[in-house]
Parts: sequence; structure tokens; C-alpha cells
Amino acid sequence: MDRNAEVKPLGELRVLVTAGSTWTKIDEVRVITNVFTGNTGIGIAKHFVAKGIATTLLYNPRINHVDPHPGLKIVDYVTYEDLYARMQEEICSGSYDVVIHSAAVSDYGAQVKQLVEVDTPEIQSLVKAGYRVFQEVTNVPGKIKSDLPELTLTMTKTDKIVDFVKAWCPGICLVKFKLEVDRTYSSLVEVAQHSQKTSKADLIVANDLHGQKNGIPPALILEGENLEEIGNREFLPSRLFDRVMDLLGKRPNA
Repeated sequence: MDRNAEVKPLGELRVLVTAGSTWTKIDEVRVITNVFTGNTGIGIAKHFVAKGIATTLLYNPRINHVDPHPGLKIVDYVTYEDLYARMQEEICSGSYDVVIHSAAVSDYGAQVKQLVEVDTPEIQSLVKAGYRVFQEVTNVPGKIKSDLPELTLTMTKTDKIVDFVKAWCPGICLVKFKLEVDRTYSSLVEVAQHSQKTSKADLIVANDLHGQKNGIPPALILEGENLEEIGNREFLPSRLFDRVMDLLGKRPNA
């Protein structure tokens, strides 16, 4: 973010928060997703609204529910493609001062290959002889049949949406979230610092899925070498608010 930019009054700030998890469709009724509900991001958005800041929440309504609230604009997404498009549209509008990207985004898209039974004139002799003939097809519309002898999913890596944020709006304040599993404290910090640099994030919130069992706090807030431990996840929204206001030079009690 541009620390030399003109400081806006608190009531003129606008914040975009992403929350929840994306769905990767296999067919019209089946999806691949993850276990995260978006409660953290929803709580952060509500905290900023309570502080009088106009906030937009991007979330997946299929996994959670958010009641309408004055000062809170709700924008829905479901798939990776939805979230990419909504984030690009909102951020490129130039309306926001801060993006807090806590959504758990699919790392891979799915291409479905299945064997479909065919019955064409060319193979009638085989069919009459009692043979069943199958052909491999990709991403057939509708619902995949449950009696197929084989189904293959090819997972292809997606782009990291958070890495586009600074390209879309270079001066914006970006808060990134990074989840790891079974890291040591030092390796979690190292991974988070590298991730912050990769996305050019101003702050990064890091946590480990099993961290508390291994003595790691529920969350770490990092700004380069500056590290703050959050001992209770309930305090994360308020601490993020304070840290973002520090970055913007607009702490209410300053």
C-alpha cells in the first residue's frame, strides 16, 4: 500500500472481505470443497461494520448464512471462477482501501473423464453379440451416472487470486491469510513471510490446523519481521482492525 497517500476519514474508508470456501464442480450435483465455513471472515466483516466502516463481504451462501446489516454489502460467489470475477470487478472499481482475503480458495480445478456407453450404427454387430462399448468423454453436462465402471478426475492447479490484488489496485492495503498443517512454529513463520512477499501483502495472518496441539497460537499476524501472536481467535477481528488502522494511519484512539 502507499503509505504516503492521503489519509481518509474513518467513515470514508471501504473494506472488502472474502470469506468461506469455493466449490469445484464435478457435475451438476457433486462438488469438491474444503471444511471451512467462513466464520472468521464473517466475524471480521461484522467488526469493521461495527466500527462504522462500509464493508463488502464476498462469501459462499451455500455454506453459511449472513443476515443483512446496514453498512454491509453482501456479494455471493460459489465457484473459483465466481470469486475471481467478483474480486476483480470489486477491486478494479477503485472503491476500496483494504482487502482482507480470508476465503479458502480451491487450489485445483477438476476435469472429469468418464466412460460413457455408446450405441451407434457402426458397432451394432458388437451390441447384438452382447458386448457393451464405452467411450471416454470429458466434462459431460448433467449428472454423472452412478453405475459407470470408471471415473477419472484430473486436478489442474489454479492461479492464486490473491496474487492479482496488487496488480488490480497497487495502492490497496492487502491482508492475506495462510493456513498450514503440522508445521513447527519457526517453519510456519518462514512460510508466512515468504507468502506475504509473494503476494505483496501488507499483513498476513498465519495459522496451523493442528497448531494449538503443538503449542502454536491460534493465529499469528505478520508484517515482515514484525510478529504478533493472537492467543484467542475471538480477538483476531479487533486486532486486525487495529493493525489495518495503523497501516492507514487512522487509529480511532490515535
